[in-house]
Amino acid sequence: MLSHCVAFVLASVFLFAATCTAQVDPVGWVNLYIGTGSGPIGYGGTMPFVTPPFGMTNWTPQTRQNKVSGVSYKYEDTTMSGFIGTHQPAIWMGDYGYVTLMPEVDTLKTSPEDRKLPFTHADEIARPDYYSVWMDADRSRRVRTEMTATERCA
Repeated sequence: MLSHCVAFVLASVFLFAATCTAQVDPVGWVNLYIGTGSGPIGYGGTMPFVTPPFGMTNWTPQTRQNKVSGVSYKYEDTTMSGFIGTHQPAIWMGDYGYVTLMPEVDTLKTSPEDRKLPFTHADEIARPDYYSVWMDADRSRRVRTEMTATERCA
């Protein structure tokens, strides 16, 4: 009888400990900013993509125009001109089918320079499965943009 009670107590402790252990999400270990800026080892030429593994379209914030041999996001930039859906796997390959989306306030601004909004990295969350940023839209107004991706869309 005593051995059954000890076994029951040990099993209860084991189950309690198993349910209390913190679940670690490996996605949280990914730093999307690595390679997005200039540094002592040079320019990495990467973009902070929001996409699942083998996703059809990559989504990323856009701080500059998307061009061959250049990226649409650079860490040192302080303004956001849109959010781009691209098929561009690397900076040395052109992408002719991308789309840029940008939330706007007041009048329609069609040029990338006119629609830029300032932001800070303190107001940014960048993960492989989620991106969020608060941008200043003048006159004490702020715009928040969030995006997440699935296998074929965002």
